[in-house]
Amino acid sequence: MRRFLIGVASGAVLGYAFIRTREALETARRPPLPLAPDSKTYGRTRRALMLAGMARSLATLAASAYALAPLAEARDGAREPRARRMALVATSLVASTLLELPA
Repeated sequence: MRRFLIGVASGAVLGYAFIRTREALETARRPPLPLAPDSKTYGRTRRALMLAGMARSLATLAASAYALAPLAEARDGAREPRARRMALVATSLVASTLLELPA
């Protein structure tokens, strides 16, 4: 079950990053026409993007918790060095930041 959850969370994160990158490249190639100001449409779009961002954040958190957390556990019952834990946290933050770039 654990591997399944890791796969689902990782797939969601990578799929989101792929789709957002593809959309960004498509927008860069053919910029959309300017839209008329419409507060209802803006509000709907903003809420949809907020929910998509939350879902992506939860998927990234799940992938980090289930894939990276076991790497931070101590081997042979010894205490894990603080530098290793800090490196894992920094790595997950960098990965999360890279996933946010297309958005």
